[in-house]
Amino acid sequence: MARASDLTSSRTDAHVPAQPGGRRRAKRDAAARRAGGRNALIVVQNLPVPLDRRVWQEAATLRDAGYAVTVVCPKGGEHRKAAERLDDIDIRRFGVPIEGRSQAGVLLEYATTALSILFAVTREALRRRPHVVQVCNPPDFLIFLVLHLKLLLGTKIVFDHHDLCPELYEAKFGKRGVVYDALRLLERLTFRLADVVIANNASFAEIAQERGKVDPGRLWIAHSYMKRATIDRGVSRPPAASGPLTLGYLGVIGSQDGVDVLIGAMASLRRDHALAEGALRCVVVGDGPELARMRGLAKTLGVADVVRFTGFLTGRALWREIEGFDIAVVPDPPNAMNTRLSMNKVFEYMSVGAPIVHLGLAQAGDDAGPAGIVAATPDSAGLAGAIERLMRDPEARARMGRAALERARRFTWESQESAYLGAYAQALGAEAAKPAPLRATG
Repeated sequence: MARASDLTSSRTDAHVPAQPGGRRRAKRDAAARRAGGRNALIVVQNLPVPLDRRVWQEAATLRDAGYAVTVVCPKGGEHRKAAERLDDIDIRRFGVPIEGRSQAGVLLEYATTALSILFAVTREALRRRPHVVQVCNPPDFLIFLVLHLKLLLGTKIVFDHHDLCPELYEAKFGKRGVVYDALRLLERLTFRLADVVIANNASFAEIAQERGKVDPGRLWIAHSYMKRATIDRGVSRPPAASGPLTLGYLGVIGSQDGVDVLIGAMASLRRDHALAEGALRCVVVGDGPELARMRGLAKTLGVADVVRFTGFLTGRALWREIEGFDIAVVPDPPNAMNTRLSMNKVFEYMSVGAPIVHLGLAQAGDDAGPAGIVAATPDSAGLAGAIERLMRDPEARARMGRAALERARRFTWESQESAYLGAYAQALGAEAAKPAPLRATG
């Protein structure tokens, strides 16, 4: 039951290898002495590292601050090793034999992975006692798989709030009911049992305070921005001056991600003759459980010739596609979940200077600012209209692209590291002053 706000990050070249040499090692040794030999354990269920950009950046930040870091995560993509050490970070991966699509499937997925996580966490704790364990949702029961560390070893628990699990369930299955109520209960218990809570935006911080009754004194905000080095790596080609424009989507292709709305928009453009021969092509970067159905939908709607599905990509192949986006789209439909999410793909779009079209999502609009425009209606027709406006206005595209790059270079992970490390310091009992939260507004 993974969510696009996290999964889009799995499509980025987030792994920046550590530079060899004695100078870097000496700096880390000095940081380790300052950290007092602290051990940190990060637990994530829905994405492997280093593909999960947020988690991998967090792990690297802890490492550079002197912590000995281990990440427990699933196997996925090309990352199949059960155990490896990468950039001085230990990784322990477990298998996920089933990816749930139905309610029963999700429960089975969680049941099969819970035991694997519990075993991996316990084994790692026996190898190296963790001073802090960080659990990253979804799901919201992970805290119960590390609670024995708190009770037996005095390990502090940091909850890194990635997703709104009750709203995710409602968006995925179109209803509430008993399961939704159970998820709300798990959410409240997770907030209550954690020593410190990290929200990934101000909207999530409001949820933590309102629904979770989290005291603001133990609540921190650390946005999922990108590292400056990734943003500054350069763009391989400028926006197209002639030939077809490229409309791009990056992320998961699931039932709740709106790729069907995007394909419908392409069909609408063709019906209305805005999609003239050779004027626009669409590239869908990513994979997911609905990939085959979306390919079939493109054929059914008569746009298979102008919609290309790349499947899973990583590294330079991935960035070559993203850097070719002349217009980027966030087709996720408005709902109680999407309106609050800070989607990684928004920041990734901005890092290549791509103007963004979305369906009126409050947080996506807040994050994109002048780099984004809103479709008139949250459907294929409205999305098509917004795309056509940008197609016909190269000056607007250029202006929005410049705004995108400016924002990407301002809102970097480096600006969030002090808050993230402050949360850890507070969990360990240190007095940690909170910086003013840097928000992607204006």
